[in-house]
Amino acid sequence: LAPVMEPVGRRHSFADLGALRAVIVPALAVDASGSRLGQGGGYYDRFLADTRGASVAAVIYEEEFLVAGAVPADSLDMPVGFAITPSGVHPLSPG
Repeated sequence: LAPVMEPVGRRHSFADLGALRAVIVPALAVDASGSRLGQGGGYYDRFLADTRGASVAAVIYEEEFLVAGAVPADSLDMPVGFAITPSGVHPLSPG
């Protein structure tokens, strides 16, 4: 688990964000089914669970874009709809 720098100042709830149309998240790998491998803390998955309806994209390098089923996922893992790589935007097929 990599250390995460916590923000300082007032905390805002998800409701303070209003309606989101798009969210971009980091990833270590993404497979063609939309499963995302992160740092293992579940922070983004908890956030994404509250952003239903928003388009979600993960930013990765080409070699981190894997075939469907290569990234293990369970019911707490939130899929992404797009992978953004240096070569472009790749629509995914979340199951």
